[in-house]
Amino acid sequence: MPPYPLALLLKTMPNALHGMMIAHVFNLMIGPQAITTRARELHGRRIGIAITDTGNRWCFLIANGRLYSTNDALERCEVSIRGTLAVFLRLATRTEDPDTLFFNRQLIIEGATETGLAVKNLLDSLDYDWEGRLSTLLGPAPTKRIADIVARSGAPRQVHLMLARILGQTS
Repeated sequence: MPPYPLALLLKTMPNALHGMMIAHVFNLMIGPQAITTRARELHGRRIGIAITDTGNRWCFLIANGRLYSTNDALERCEVSIRGTLAVFLRLATRTEDPDTLFFNRQLIIEGATETGLAVKNLLDSLDYDWEGRLSTLLGPAPTKRIADIVARSGAPRQVHLMLARILGQTS
């Protein structure tokens, strides 16, 4: 069973809305880093994502160093990646290495081999530096204050423990 609140949102909200949100958050979190450096080999490629236990399917276009949600069917994508919601959450939260998820066939990649390898390498190289991204958006002083408050609150540890519990129960 997938993590309930998120699974419920995925099942009840329109796929198009999810796709736009995923692309926006992805672009916001990674900024101009790894996707730009791999833009030549991934520019113009369509990447599909299928979450098997919620039935969600999206197609994304990589162009100009950014991820865009499209209305294309998954079958129009050069590469598609499928797995359960829990596995995608482990990938997104970096609680498990992408290579391990692919090697253990928890994430299945299908389609153009070269593009698939480029996507896997991109996933491997991503760095989710929330403080760095927040600093870019708000400036260093507000970011330092927010980071100090977050650290003192114990929230990172609580979120980590909660994710470990959820993902451990749903694997």
